[in-house]
Amino acid sequence: MTLFVVYSYTCRRQKNGWCPPTDKRGRIFVNVRALAKEPQDIAPSYDKTEHFLRFINKYVSRAIGNYQIAKWTRANKDKTLMDKVTASDIAYSIIVYKNTKEVWEEEILIKASDKTDEEKRNTVRQRKQKYHEGRGKRLKRYADGWTEDGRYYYKDLLWTFKDLKIHPVWTRLSKHWMTYQLKHYGKQNQNTTQDGNDVEDESGVESDEEDWRIDLEDDNKSTGELDENIDELIVESQPKQSRI
Repeated sequence: MTLFVVYSYTCRRQKNGWCPPTDKRGRIFVNVRALAKEPQDIAPSYDKTEHFLRFINKYVSRAIGNYQIAKWTRANKDKTLMDKVTASDIAYSIIVYKNTKEVWEEEILIKASDKTDEEKRNTVRQRKQKYHEGRGKRLKRYADGWTEDGRYYYKDLLWTFKDLKIHPVWTRLSKHWMTYQLKHYGKQNQNTTQDGNDVEDESGVESDEEDWRIDLEDDNKSTGELDENIDELIVESQPKQSRI
């Protein structure tokens, strides 16, 4: 299942379509990312974190993979998705979303048009990926296509969510996750993506889109933060500036 299909369904097909909210500069979850720098006793409300929890439910879980989550759930019946997700999972999902959102939007418009299937296939796509060289471009040997800005952005996100995961506020977010599950699925103690999800029909939606992947390596492999399905790539430089 591609993130394109998730985006297409959650943002466009449902009656009350939902997309991650952005600020005036197009950044998502700035308020949540800022929590990593807040005092230890910070206690954000459920309402201020629900969008982030929904992003974890809809996008981050798909980036990890339903099979991986199901396997982990069987071995960790007393834990939730908030225990499973890593900083790299979240950073990966955000950069893929930011990188490809405009491409997805264009694809949705083309698919919804009155053109024939052949005309849709032959329509020239104008939108470009934000942090990747894009489809059809010939890359150098061993290159992955991700731009320098994309690498910096990923590392910035990775460090931010590493800090957030060890901050006491993550415990608060985990408690809010229980509230989220109860509100949306009527339960508190199971991993939502395996037992219930309001993206009911997305598995039946056809898509020609690639499952946009990012191959990045954590600076500290011993932490085990990278998901099994993310290949290794060394990022040498530090971020030029924070994007929070």
